[in-house]
Amino acid sequence: EFTDLTQQAIQGLTVGAGLDPTTDVGPLINALQRERVEGMVAAARAEGGEILHGGKRPEGLDKGYFYEPTLIQNLTTDSICVNNEIFGPVMPLLRFDDIEEAVAQANATDYGLAAYVFTRDMKTAQYAQEHLDFGMIGINTFSPQCVEGPFGGFKQSGIGRECGQEGLHEYQEEKLVCTVL
Repeated sequence: EFTDLTQQAIQGLTVGAGLDPTTDVGPLINALQRERVEGMVAAARAEGGEILHGGKRPEGLDKGYFYEPTLIQNLTTDSICVNNEIFGPVMPLLRFDDIEEAVAQANATDYGLAAYVFTRDMKTAQYAQEHLDFGMIGINTFSPQCVEGPFGGFKQSGIGRECGQEGLHEYQEEKLVCTVL
């Protein structure tokens, strides 16, 4: 059911110029990033991933670095699209039986910038936020950030924080002074 609803939602997205108010998905930052995303999707296909939607450059958008929103299933946690930061409109789907398995699959990556959990159950949300090894966790939101809060990841997704009070610490040095008279 989730896969079907997600596929329907992705099919309704409009790819286009970022300044166009009817656009849902704008371009990637540059040609190199689009090629990186294309390579990851090609690797997912080679690993047995099934592209349910997208997986290519959109027709009619020849200028710019556009890539269709892409939904992929039948991947494992060691797939390149699951185990790396994509930074593109690609959503790999993995099956799980319970929140513990879902968290274990999410934590299996070497990266940990952001994780997202959608649930109506507060126990599930609490378990996820306590056990996910990510710098930012969105519960029922795709935007787990604000200027007042710290921005940054765990593991290979960066050291330190930007924004918030924690971000100010990156510009300061602490000093221990011990005086004996």
